[in-house]
Amino acid sequence: MAKFTLAAKRRLGPQMQSCRGTCGGLNGPQVDLNLLRANNLYGDIAAAEAAKQLILENESRKNVA
Repeated sequence: MAKFTLAAKRRLGPQMQSCRGTCGGLNGPQVDLNLLRANNLYGDIAAAEAAKQLILENESRKNVA
C-alpha cells in the first residue's frame, strides 16, 4: 500500500500541475490530480494481460459516460 500524507499533498499541490502516485488502477470518474493512479507497463506476459484488461475497462467506461 502506498503511503502519502495530506501535508505532502498540500505542500506539493500548488507547485505541480499533477502528481503521479504508486497505486495502480484507473483514474475517474473523479480524479485527484495530486494523486493520479499509475500502472506498470513492464514484466512478463501476465503483466501484458493485466495492462490489456485495464485498457479494455477504460474503453468501456468511456462508452458509458
